[in-house]
Amino acid sequence: MFPLGLAYAALGLFGHEVRGCDLQLEVSPDQALAEGLREFDPDVVAIALRNVDSSASYDRHSYLPSFEKCIHSVKQKVPEAIVIVGGPGFSLFAETIMKRFSAIDIGVVFESESTLSELLQRLDNPCGVSGLCYRENGKIVFSERCALGDFSALPAPDRSLFPLDDYVAAGARIGVQTKQGCPFLCVSCTYPFLDGRSMRTRAPNDVVDEIEDLVESGARDFFFCDSVFNVPRRHAETICREILRRRLKIRWQAFFNESHVTQEQIILARDAGCDLVIYGPDAGHPTTLLLYNKGHTESQLRQAYRWCRQARIPYKYAFLMNGPGETFRSFFHLLGFLSQLWITARLRFSLSTMRIYPHTELHEIALKNGIVSKSDDLLNPRYFNPLPLRIPCAAIGRFERLAADIIRRLQSGRRN
Repeated sequence: MFPLGLAYAALGLFGHEVRGCDLQLEVSPDQALAEGLREFDPDVVAIALRNVDSSASYDRHSYLPSFEKCIHSVKQKVPEAIVIVGGPGFSLFAETIMKRFSAIDIGVVFESESTLSELLQRLDNPCGVSGLCYRENGKIVFSERCALGDFSALPAPDRSLFPLDDYVAAGARIGVQTKQGCPFLCVSCTYPFLDGRSMRTRAPNDVVDEIEDLVESGARDFFFCDSVFNVPRRHAETICREILRRRLKIRWQAFFNESHVTQEQIILARDAGCDLVIYGPDAGHPTTLLLYNKGHTESQLRQAYRWCRQARIPYKYAFLMNGPGETFRSFFHLLGFLSQLWITARLRFSLSTMRIYPHTELHEIALKNGIVSKSDDLLNPRYFNPLPLRIPCAAIGRFERLAADIIRRLQSGRRN
């Protein structure tokens, strides 16, 4: 995934000499980082931590070991440099990460577009800068939370620091963000905490201007990395119509909300280049849908999927098992629902149990039910997966991972 967060952060670095280092693309990341640090000899090194782990209970992978290795390499090669860390993964666990990784000097919590610029002017005295956590007299101190910025006022992200051509050559989808914020209250989701509940949209023309510029640079495959693309409905549809009006030949994917999707919207998205609709229903039984605060019904789920099939547009979905209030009845209802969808549409899907994140309703429920304690920092993954359903969930989750691996191998074989 192209480092979109760093590209937005770079907007506030005018007047500074800046170099980017994208370790995702390097054959030897350690060597590339060491060489970059030696050649540039920076005064400040900013590191983005988008996720701390994969979050999937049956396909676990932690990104913290490589993150720690990166920080230690920086401190070893340029010991005088100030290490600043930000990103969604950091913001969720800011205090815990600062305690665990003592080499971090300052953390940028939440949005960095304006915070980083102001911080670089006040590195000797960061206490007056909003949206930070830093060390003072052996303690970790938080400044006040910065106000949510006007996303519509930001220009397109500065992608010049990172090799877009390499992503295009690798066939990677280039991320484009049309809005920030999420008004929904899904029980396990962190978006409202990280981005706020009010949606702050960019002008559709600005979004498509950015896409058109990227197309001129060779990009054809995109991912709208909003929490939900099709809300507000008119905003998403205007973007699609503008793509069509400019006759941009692109392919894109996005997250859609089932309760807000319409048949006309699905057709419009398909015509504008959407080649995968991603749904996150989480549950299929009326009771669990209600308990998970999903805001849609089983009939709306079925209708949304039916519209995708009729429009011949691929779609995938993610379900969560054994969450708060799950019973054997709702569990087997979900399995039946999945079986029907698989038989009728051969859909791509994922199954997992709920990763417990701080600052979510799920965390409060887990504390109340004794699944976690207040001393659990949650940086090491904990899942809401109580007995007795834990046993069948484990078997089904492993089967799903095996099936997904087989499908990937088959698809790879066809391409080759």
